[in-house]
Amino acid sequence: MLPRRPQPRTDKVGDQDDFLHIIEDSAEIPEAGPCWKVAVIDDDPAVHDGTRFALGDYQLNGQRLEILSASSAAEGRELLRAHPDVAAVLLDVIMETDDAGLDLVHFIRNTLKNETVRIILRTGQPGRRRSAASSSTTTSTTTRPRPS
Repeated sequence: MLPRRPQPRTDKVGDQDDFLHIIEDSAEIPEAGPCWKVAVIDDDPAVHDGTRFALGDYQLNGQRLEILSASSAAEGRELLRAHPDVAAVLLDVIMETDDAGLDLVHFIRNTLKNETVRIILRTGQPGRRRSAASSSTTTSTTTRPRPS
């Protein structure tokens, strides 16, 4: 069998394959001024890192996001007491206990009397506590599975 000869490229992108064009973001992110506070309450450090990476430079209606972190329901209680103006909470359902996140929802709504904060429940085990989540939360709470 004869060795195969290399074929000449017939496409026009061959010269551009070695170049990577980086587009610089020209929009300035304001360091001061009003911001939306988002609390990430999860026992997985990767969730905090991923959320900061995904939303770190996001702006909504001209306001940047300030991402606050807590690694347990207990830390979350303290964080929400200290920051009653949090706009949204990204909350893991299963942390110290199987229903630590759901207990925190109850604390936010009934103890802190905060009916305005938007709570997004996330879990790495969807369906495990779904019935409890749907029975113990209000319409302003959303349940989403956490990406793997």
